[in-house]
Amino acid sequence: MPPGPLPGVQSWGLNRHMKTKPTVTVGIPAYNEEKNIGNLLLELLNQKQSIFELEKVIVVSDGSTDGTVAKVKIIKNPQVMVIDNLERKGKPYRLNQLFENSKSDTLVILDADTLLQDKLFLEKLMKPVIKQKADLTSAGIEELEPKTFIQKMLKASMAFKKYIFERYREGNNLYTCHGRARAFSRRLYSSIQFTDTIADDAFSYLFCKAKKYKYYFAKEAKVYYQLPENLVDHEKQSIRFFQSKKDLVRTFGEELVQSEYRLPFILSIQSFAKTLVSYPFIVPYFTTVSWLKIKSSLSTQRTSKWDVAESSKNLKKEKISICLFGTYDRNYTSNKLILQGLKENNIDVVEINAHTPVTRLDSQKEMTWIKLIVRIARKYRIITEIVKNYKAFKKVDAIYVGYPGHFDVLIAYPIAKIFGKKLVFNPLLIFYTGFSEEQGILKKTTLMGKVLKGGETLIYNLCDMVFADTPFQEKYLIRDYKVAKEKLRVLPIGADDRYYKYTPYTNLGKKINVVYYGLYSPVHGVEHIIEAARILRNNKDVKFTFVGIGQTFKANYERAKKLKLPNVEFFHDVPMEKHPAIIQKADIFLGFLQKHPTVDRVIPNKIYQGQALGKVVLTADAPVTRSIFTHKQNMYFCQPSNPKDLVKAILDLQSNPKLRKEIADNGYALYKKEFTPKAVGKKLIEFVQEIL
Repeated sequence: MPPGPLPGVQSWGLNRHMKTKPTVTVGIPAYNEEKNIGNLLLELLNQKQSIFELEKVIVVSDGSTDGTVAKVKIIKNPQVMVIDNLERKGKPYRLNQLFENSKSDTLVILDADTLLQDKLFLEKLMKPVIKQKADLTSAGIEELEPKTFIQKMLKASMAFKKYIFERYREGNNLYTCHGRARAFSRRLYSSIQFTDTIADDAFSYLFCKAKKYKYYFAKEAKVYYQLPENLVDHEKQSIRFFQSKKDLVRTFGEELVQSEYRLPFILSIQSFAKTLVSYPFIVPYFTTVSWLKIKSSLSTQRTSKWDVAESSKNLKKEKISICLFGTYDRNYTSNKLILQGLKENNIDVVEINAHTPVTRLDSQKEMTWIKLIVRIARKYRIITEIVKNYKAFKKVDAIYVGYPGHFDVLIAYPIAKIFGKKLVFNPLLIFYTGFSEEQGILKKTTLMGKVLKGGETLIYNLCDMVFADTPFQEKYLIRDYKVAKEKLRVLPIGADDRYYKYTPYTNLGKKINVVYYGLYSPVHGVEHIIEAARILRNNKDVKFTFVGIGQTFKANYERAKKLKLPNVEFFHDVPMEKHPAIIQKADIFLGFLQKHPTVDRVIPNKIYQGQALGKVVLTADAPVTRSIFTHKQNMYFCQPSNPKDLVKAILDLQSNPKLRKEIADNGYALYKKEFTPKAVGKKLIEFVQEIL
């Protein structure tokens, strides 16, 4: 935990009448950083600002001779400014310049040749300062994947060092305070002035110790950096480090410097033994270090303006790899969409799958202990796949459990812990709610109901990240299943445009085809469509087409037969592969029509599918639909559980062909922007990167 509150500093809570959030300025000293500065600025502007307000980002060019300044000016954002200094004076001088140009509550200093781990980086780095438990924080560091022999050797050295540095004093020591990413409180950056020192990072730490300020290692905040690719560039960095100690002794005295540089011998021995097993490259590293120490002692160079290690500036964050795990149905539309979306975003995907087709569970006779146990037992065929592919878990960054995967999570959880991977789950359906409230085949007060609710709560909370398809579903999971908000992300279901193929909307006549496509769950409100068809039975220009089969099919089919409706047609025994040809003939594509709590918080697949097809989607007016779509712009709303209002909506659309075309075209445009496999996959990847 961070140290306690700083003495003599007023609590932020007392100042809330003056401003709502503490402010931050990000300062970036830059010398010839054109290769990465643009990427870094975009990552900064995309940071989440829940506990702070980003005031400005200042790039101070230290006499750059490349395109650094031009790259900054390309970013057309009033929060970004550049100070173009023509003369090179060194990093310490430019840090002092940043101190003078900041008035924010916190100043974050970043090296330009870094990449941020996620959108919460600034929040994680600054939180101890904002909470007034530290004046100086430094981030954790992660090396990008090594490629050359020198990089592999240096990777071994970093593993050796991190073991020691992150354990000594719980990480709160001089060695974790590095220059790549630091946060300064206003009282610290207002009082510190750097000398012409080689090591501004160690200087800032020792200044804190000498002046009784507090330092905290914010290891959850991580930056990526590139190791030098060759020995020449590594030599430039190492000699700087070895010579810096002499400069610091002159400023802070030998006693303080020696005490802070000293490390426990036993930790060094433990680290060497541990590192040698995984990184045999550690042996040549120590030989190299000994040679560089001798060379540094003979060097006479003492300046903060050092030769740049060019190869360490070629940053490229390696793409992540994801394991799709479980007994998920590989043919289920949502699973195919996710797999396609990951591939379209060039993500390495490893599938460890014991394919189990989704089967219906929509009657009370299916809700017996024996039948449920049989269903669960069938899923544990995944163990065979785990044994065959266990080595693959070492190579991936995260484990994603596909649908239906509630019970698969119970197996995935220990695997994720053993291999140190993040566990991500996309439930798509909340079973307890579906069985009890939507289908009415499970009583909440029964033992099975209570066990299912408790088990589902446990499953969600075992995961590192859980997806909800809307913000309303997210709130529901927080309220009823006690899932921590930090674990939840909103990921729309989307639709696979390889299956639901777009055709431009061209029907400007009066004859229209109204299509219901789905599984006849009670929450769909198919009975209201049948009633609308009854009201419109004499309108020869309106046809109703029903595609699919499910829980309420028989009752609705029998009612339509009893009424002898001439304007309805059922396709209930047609194979799925023939569905697209039928539904592509739709003019109006129906969504949810029932008045129900689920309708208020969930967007069904059929809405995205209708938009992907380029049809007019007509659905019940509900808080969740209004939060994403706009009535008569990219969708048409009607009152839920109201056949007469459904008829009114159909007739309005029938009489306004131009409105139909406008809604269909706008709906498809929104789908292309937000709900394609690639768009959904991109969101998923960004969310996973946040927790890696």
